[in-house]
Amino acid sequence: METRQKATEEHLKKMDKDLSNLGLDYYTLSSKTDSSNKVLKSMYCKQDRVEELLQDMNSKYESIVAMMARLNMAQNDQRNNQVEGVNSGTEVQNTDLGHRSNSNQRGLGERITYAKLPKLNFPMFGGDNLREWVKKSNKYFQLPKRLKN
Repeated sequence: METRQKATEEHLKKMDKDLSNLGLDYYTLSSKTDSSNKVLKSMYCKQDRVEELLQDMNSKYESIVAMMARLNMAQNDQRNNQVEGVNSGTEVQNTDLGHRSNSNQRGLGERITYAKLPKLNFPMFGGDNLREWVKKSNKYFQLPKRLKN
């Protein structure tokens, strides 16, 4: 009986030790779970911040695209006005007409753009009706004003 009692006591001590180890394991596991939850919460906060920054960048990108479109339209309008000025006989001070544009990229694939000028249909003189020919051809020339003496 004594040996049986001794074996039971040893078995109980072993079970107590296992139970205390199990308690320590549970405590360690719960602390790791808490730290994992904190890490997950911080990751969610960072993800939310990244999403906010992406939305902000997207709105800025859209505003830049809209601004570029407005600038492109303004440049096209300016070019059209310059071409109309050339057609109407007024002086246009544009040094870039027919020259390389400074706004283009340089290097490989370099492009040269020219202002589009309309085709001029200068009237041919057939030998008859001189007054009508002079009237039609006057729109292509400007005569200097003469000073009165």
